[in-house]
Amino acid sequence: MPWESPVLNLGSNIFELTASDEYWITDDDGDGWGGFGSSLSLPIEKKEGTLGVGGLMIKVTDPGYYEIILEAPESKTLIVSMHRVYKVDKIDCLGNVVESIYSLTDDDDISLGHSWGEYVLDGDQTCTEDGHKTASCMREGCTATNQVVAEGAALGHAFTNYVYNNDATKLADGTETAICDHGCGTTDTRTAVGTMLPGTVTAVNGVDAEKQHAKKYIENGMLIIEVDGVKYDVTGRVVK
Repeated sequence: MPWESPVLNLGSNIFELTASDEYWITDDDGDGWGGFGSSLSLPIEKKEGTLGVGGLMIKVTDPGYYEIILEAPESKTLIVSMHRVYKVDKIDCLGNVVESIYSLTDDDDISLGHSWGEYVLDGDQTCTEDGHKTASCMREGCTATNQVVAEGAALGHAFTNYVYNNDATKLADGTETAICDHGCGTTDTRTAVGTMLPGTVTAVNGVDAEKQHAKKYIENGMLIIEVDGVKYDVTGRVVK
C-alpha cells in the first residue's frame, strides 16, 4: 500500500506501521533532490537514507510506532532518519485515554487519577476544631469525592449576649456572663462595669470607713479600699 509523508514539511512525524506492508516516502514535487535512496528493513534503532527521485521504501517487519525525521542540509539531499518509539497513554480515573505521548523506552502508561474541583466546607468545624472540606472529581461520569482537613476553618468562640449576674456589692462592680454564640456551651464572665451598689462602706476590719473618708480605686487590677493610709481588698484583708 502506498503511503506518502509530507516530505516538504520538514520536521518530526510519528506513524504506526504494521508488519508485512511496504511504505514509500516520496519526493512529491518531483524536483529531483539527490539520488535514489536505499530501502530500510525494520526494526531499526536509527538509520539514515537519502530521498530523491523514486522515493524511499520502508519494509516493515516489526509493527509499532516509528519516528521519521526529515532534514534538508545545504546539499539539498533530503535525509531520512528513523527510530522506534513507544506510545505511552495518559489514562484518567475512568480508564479513558486522555492523551498519548511517545517515548524512546517502553514505559508504563501514566495514570492521571482524579481531577479535583473546588473544595467546599462540610460545615463540621467547631470553635476549636477545623473540620473538613470536600471536592468532587470534575471528570464526566466520575462520582468520586475527596475529603481533607479544612485547616484554619475553626470558628473560635464568640460572646455577644452578656447577662448580669446580680452580684455587685458596695465595694465592687458585679459580673456578667455570656454563652458562646456557636452553641458549644463555653462561657465568658467579665466585670459589669458601673454596677457597684450605692452607699458608703461603714467599716473595714473594724475601722470606721465613713469617718475616715475611705478611698476606693483599682491598683494592679484589684479594687483597693484605703482607710487612714491602710490598704484593704474587698474581703477586708490588708494589702501590702
